[in-house]
Amino acid sequence: MVRAVQVLMNPKGDTFSGEMRNSQNSRFGKNGKLWCILAAILLWASGTMVGNAQGSAPYSLGVSYDSPSILSDRSLGPLFSREGKWTQNSLDIGPIWVSTADPASENSEQNIFYPFITRNRYGDETRVQVLQFLSWTKTARDTEKSDSPPEPKGVTLFPFFFYKQPSSTTDGYWAFVPIYGELDNRLFKKHIEFVLFPLYARTEKKDYETWNVLYPIFHLRRGDGIQGWGVLPLFGLESKDARVITNSWNDPEAVDGYHNGFFLWPFISWATMENPDRRYLTDVAVLPVFRVLRSDDRDSTTLLWPFLNWTEDRGEKYKELGFPWPLVVFARGEGKTLNRILPFFSIGEKGSLHSKSILWPLYRQNITDASTLYRRRDQILFFLYSDLRLRNKESGEESHRQSMWPLWHTSTDTQGTRDFKTLALLEPIFPLDEELQRAWSPLWTLYQSKAKADRSEKEWTTFLNLAHGQKSPTRKSWKFAYGMMSHESTTEEKVYKVFSFPVWRQSQRSQSTDM
Repeated sequence: MVRAVQVLMNPKGDTFSGEMRNSQNSRFGKNGKLWCILAAILLWASGTMVGNAQGSAPYSLGVSYDSPSILSDRSLGPLFSREGKWTQNSLDIGPIWVSTADPASENSEQNIFYPFITRNRYGDETRVQVLQFLSWTKTARDTEKSDSPPEPKGVTLFPFFFYKQPSSTTDGYWAFVPIYGELDNRLFKKHIEFVLFPLYARTEKKDYETWNVLYPIFHLRRGDGIQGWGVLPLFGLESKDARVITNSWNDPEAVDGYHNGFFLWPFISWATMENPDRRYLTDVAVLPVFRVLRSDDRDSTTLLWPFLNWTEDRGEKYKELGFPWPLVVFARGEGKTLNRILPFFSIGEKGSLHSKSILWPLYRQNITDASTLYRRRDQILFFLYSDLRLRNKESGEESHRQSMWPLWHTSTDTQGTRDFKTLALLEPIFPLDEELQRAWSPLWTLYQSKAKADRSEKEWTTFLNLAHGQKSPTRKSWKFAYGMMSHESTTEEKVYKVFSFPVWRQSQRSQSTDM
């Protein structure tokens, strides 16, 4: 049949068909191997997915296998992670994409090459930032949930362009630095307006206004009990009246007053502060010759500023001598004790705070021993080695974090769950930035494990998730090369799999019965 077809297609019987056939067979041989490999990978992936769907819990560090409300999936590769935990869902394709969503609270966060591009959503408000310089916000309200109109949109290209759309309740603003603009509640000011900055600017903050011409040379300040002016660095004066006001809780509140001035700033300055109960503080400085501070509770004198310093604090009950300050300082009294000769040593105690250093910054120790909290941190060369211990004195709960950059990092939470990781390039420097660790740490983590305090449950993984295993009281398992070879042992049976398909199975019941 095949020969007949060949004759019909090539009745002359020339050698072209033979060459074509040989070429096709050679091409099929090469492509056939590729298709066989792809088919095997697809069968393995589908078998892994089916196994996960049937309850063969995939790898997820720190997640209990027996919890029905938790689902994690790392079966698609070393940098892919999908996890659902209670009301939160997370998806990581590190370091490209790191996201977390909580539908219950309507909050979500997406990061692209964190921290370069971030998107945060809090209820109806969405904020996008690019390297913290370019940002824009948008708020859209569901008409079924609220009768109020949508909140204004905003765009920022820091520090050159600022824009916020007006709404029915707030005025909009825009600014193009340094040409012209107005801003509300930005840059730590209530209101800012400027023209050809630094030629002219006016700012509002709390209860006073400031006008600047050729900022910061000329300024004029007026407000509630405040008045002042200055020509920097030549001369300036400012004062505020001390008084008692009624706060938002309808309680009397004392507001401190002051009288400040400078001449040839920063060399000569003076300040007097007072409050309604007639307590005073006077600070006069002619730098670098001397600085003198006098108050009801504290006196301080500095000669050849800042080298020779003498302080008597009657409020906290201690006396302190520094020469040359801050390298050599000694303090004695009920409120503070300090012996410091840097960089050789420093040992101090002030209230619940205790500090110690030897050959700073080679070794440092800081202890906080408060009524409800004990905290101790030991460091060698800042974050090269760090050991942090926390203990709640009331509940007895303890946590521990230890790291040696860049070799390893380990932490133990208040429940006794221990997490170990090597290598650790980011954890010792940014121990609290979970998004940064989720995005980048999988690229160099050689081994990671997490185990409960009683060791009843443990999980581990190797570089790029090539091998990982789990252990619980009812189940043990390990996988190699993303499930190409795996083993699972339960109280019911033992199973060995290749490409996620069982190749050997043994019943545990029959074995225990025979014994």
